[in-house]
Amino acid sequence: MARKSATKSADVRAPQKRDFASGDASLRISAADFVAWQDRLGLSNNAAARAIFASPNSIAIYRAMGAGPDVALRCRAVELGISAGDSWQFIERAGKLLAQYRALHP
Repeated sequence: MARKSATKSADVRAPQKRDFASGDASLRISAADFVAWQDRLGLSNNAAARAIFASPNSIAIYRAMGAGPDVALRCRAVELGISAGDSWQFIERAGKLLAQYRALHP
């Protein structure tokens, strides 16, 4: 007599990646937006990987499926010219200037 499995096959689900577990889908970056970002900046897959601290394999996945809010935030930072070498004081001043600009140009 065959042994029954302790778990039913219907109960087994692949774990959801953290990138896709965001409660707010509007914070994600879609595959089309990621490709457009990469094209705007003229970045190859390897250059994009270095810019946002990801692997080239992750870039291929982002190009096909989109990415989570953390990757979207890194892409925006790179597009604004913020790099890992910038000091927190510089980033804070840049944020204040951006807030003032947005207040003047709604």
